[in-house]
Amino acid sequence: MKECPSYPGYAVTKDGHVFTHRRRYGKGRGYGGGVQVDMSFVKELKFTVGHGAYLYVSVSTDRGQRSIPLHVLLLDAFVSPRPENMEIRHLDGNPTNNRLGNLCYGTVKENASDRIKHGTQPHGSSHGRSRLVEDQVRAIRQVYSLGNISIASLARDYKVGGSTIRDIVKGRKWMHVC
Repeated sequence: MKECPSYPGYAVTKDGHVFTHRRRYGKGRGYGGGVQVDMSFVKELKFTVGHGAYLYVSVSTDRGQRSIPLHVLLLDAFVSPRPENMEIRHLDGNPTNNRLGNLCYGTVKENASDRIKHGTQPHGSSHGRSRLVEDQVRAIRQVYSLGNISIASLARDYKVGGSTIRDIVKGRKWMHVC
C-alpha cells in the first residue's frame, strides 16, 4: 500500500484497492490550518463505474467530495503526480484494467493512437454526432458516381452540408466504408 501524494489521507495497492485514513481539514483547535491525517484508521473504499466504464472512487478534498478515476490514484501513488499536458493511457484499451503494468502517462496524440489501435475510437455511425449511417454513405457514393445528381442536391436530401458530401464522394470522410 502506498500513499497518494496528490490526495492526502488516501493510499492504494498495486492491484487497485483504495484505502482512506481519517482526515481533518480547517483551522480549528489542533488542526494547524492544514490536513491532519490519522494513519491508525484504515478503511477500504468501494469504487463505482462511471463515464466510459472507468472505475471511480469518491475522495474528500479541501474543495469537497470528488470522484477520482482509480487509474489516476494508482499512477499518482506508484509513479508520480500527473505531469502537465499528459493523459493516462490504458495500454490494452480496457478502461477497467487498472493493473499498474497496464497504465502509463502519455500525450494526447499517443492516447488517440491507442484508441484507433484498440478499436475504441468512435467513427462512422458509432460516433455520437454522426448524421449518417454506413448504408447512406454507400448510397451517396453510388448515386453520385452515376453523374445524375449534384453535391448540393445530395446535401439537401441527406440534411448534411455540401462539404460533407464532397468529402464522402472524394474519399476524405467515411474512408472505412467501401
